[in-house]
Amino acid sequence: DLNLLPANVTLTGRAMFDQRDLEKRIAEGRDFTADTTRNLRGDAQIAFQPFQSMRASIGMNQMRDLVFPETVVERGSLGVEALRSQRFSFDWSPPVASWLSPRWSYTSDYARNHTRETSRSLDSLDLRDFSVTTNRALTVDLELVRLLETFTGGGDSLRTTSWWRQLFQPIRFDRQRQESASYVQEEIDPGFGFTLGFGGLDDEGRQDPQNLATNESWSLSTGLVPLEGMQLRAAYQERETARQYFSGTNSSSARTWPDVQVRWSRSAFPGFLERFLRTATLTSDFRREKLEAGANELPLSDTDRRIWDPVVGITMTWGNGMSTDFRATTSNDVETSIRGGAIDSRREEDATDLTATFDYSIMPGTKIYIPFPTLWGVELKQPLRTSLTTIGVALGVAVL
Repeated sequence: DLNLLPANVTLTGRAMFDQRDLEKRIAEGRDFTADTTRNLRGDAQIAFQPFQSMRASIGMNQMRDLVFPETVVERGSLGVEALRSQRFSFDWSPPVASWLSPRWSYTSDYARNHTRETSRSLDSLDLRDFSVTTNRALTVDLELVRLLETFTGGGDSLRTTSWWRQLFQPIRFDRQRQESASYVQEEIDPGFGFTLGFGGLDDEGRQDPQNLATNESWSLSTGLVPLEGMQLRAAYQERETARQYFSGTNSSSARTWPDVQVRWSRSAFPGFLERFLRTATLTSDFRREKLEAGANELPLSDTDRRIWDPVVGITMTWGNGMSTDFRATTSNDVETSIRGGAIDSRREEDATDLTATFDYSIMPGTKIYIPFPTLWGVELKQPLRTSLTTIGVALGVAVL
């Protein structure tokens, strides 16, 4: 429903006065230097919710220097703004359909530094540093079961009687993008749009930004439930990173495929096992990553990584309060270093880990005996948890 009036508006504020006196003395207590700082700190936040599915908020934290040196900067009755941080967030989850759930969010973090040291006010200058970081995220969940029910007219009873309707898990699409820019020793403050992260971030100052970075990634994942207690999951992911600083650039890219996981859990067991075993979980996860790195548009390295984490993992909870976890993990990394467009070296590393963990909880009311300094008993008032972990590692490295 359309509601032109805001559903939620919140305003909070706080102010704090801070005064510090610093005095240094040399020789016979003679005054050498003296400095007094008086700061006024405050923060405020406003939240606005015009719809139930939409929310926006902005918050600000500020510190003002009440005794800022008056050279080229005029100090008013409330001093000079020395530090300011600002955060803006926006979330929207439009109700499209029962089988389609999109969510979009945006955040920006702005920081401004205009302290005495940064502004160089004692040198008759008025400089400041400022930076902003933005994050955009889009998530879309597609439920095939609800989509089929919408077009076929099936109900909840049909879903419970047809096993194949419980087979498909929602398909999720995620896309994220992060941008950041920082400027130093600037003479003019940025516009209000820059503080919110709007527009181009690379042309706000009179000089080029000291640091300009972009991180972008997207992924697609889904799963199946072929049997009760068993889950199969698969995902694909790509991400790219680019960073520009002064006159140089760094870049990297990564692709993860395949990324598959098998998980089976059981809490009911036949025969005599029901008396000793409460739960058991079996897991296995494999993923392959390909990474590339470069500098100034030239390749630097290429890495191919295969990870079984774990190859197999078994977690069991026993009736006497003990839990056990056994898992085997293996990985294979092949890294190729590139110099001047040619392969400089190649390094291959194989690793295998075997881990066994035993946890036991001694329940309250149990009396335990401590042999030192004398044999005396202590009755537990709270659970006592003990743990033992053993690790075996095998590592192989080859350099070509």
